[in-house]
Amino acid sequence: MTGVQTCALPISVDTVEAWRAEGRDVVVHCHGGRSRTALVMKALAMRHHGWTEQQAHEWLLEQWPHYGLWNRSFRTVLQDGWA
Repeated sequence: MTGVQTCALPISVDTVEAWRAEGRDVVVHCHGGRSRTALVMKALAMRHHGWTEQQAHEWLLEQWPHYGLWNRSFRTVLQDGWA
């Protein structure tokens, strides 16, 4: 992924965190609701809990049956330090 593509991830996470800090309810969902949604949810969990990508991956597997595992590049972005 290029820098242009990955720059949206920190912006997405920052936005969700800011809205939650304001007390807003936030729904994270992409068109298919599987891999892009998972990317943002895992990034949020990693930042919030200080988790590795693997820890966030295992957490999401337990929590969400719709988690799509086919997009390896999303896992790589999180493993390589996205923030």
